[in-house]
Amino acid sequence: ELTMKNMPGKKLRAYCIIDEQSNSTMVDERVIEFFGKDFPSQDIVMRFARQDCEITTSCKVVTGLQIRGVLSKEIIDIPRAISCPNIADTTHEVADPNIIKKHPRIAHFAEHFPAFQPDVEVLILIGRDCERAMATKCLNDCGPYIHQSPLGYSVVGSLCSNSKLSKPNVL
Repeated sequence: ELTMKNMPGKKLRAYCIIDEQSNSTMVDERVIEFFGKDFPSQDIVMRFARQDCEITTSCKVVTGLQIRGVLSKEIIDIPRAISCPNIADTTHEVADPNIIKKHPRIAHFAEHFPAFQPDVEVLILIGRDCERAMATKCLNDCGPYIHQSPLGYSVVGSLCSNSKLSKPNVL
C-alpha cells in the first residue's frame, strides 16, 4: 500500500519488487499521476546486468512516499525514488496462499500470504537505498525459502518445475 506524506486517506495498492542489487528505488510514473504532485526532474544513467547495458534518461525525483505491506502494520518511509515509465511486470511470480499450500515443506506459511489480486500492478521497485524494507529473516533451511520482512512474507526459489518464462528475466 503506497501513501504520500501530507495526503492522508489517499492510498494506492501495488505489488513491489524488492531488489537488493538496485541502489535506487524506482517508482512507476502512474504513482506520480495518482498522487497528483509535481516533482523536480533529474538526468540519470541506469545500468542493467551487463556493463555495456545502460540508458541515459530524465526522471522525476519523488519524495514523501511511504509503503506498508497489506498484512503488516509498519509504515516505511521511502527516502527518494526515481520515476520510470513502467516497472517490469512480475505479477506472474507472485506467491499467493494457494501456491504456497502446494509445497509440503512451506505449506504452513500459507496464511501469511495475501490472495493474488489480478487488478493490482507492479508499480515500485525498492532498492537498497530503502534500508528498512531490506531487513529480512529466513524462516526455513531448505528451498524454496520463506523470508519475512517489514513488508510481509516472500518466497525465494522456484515454486514450480515448469517456468512460465521462456527467456531469462533479469531486473
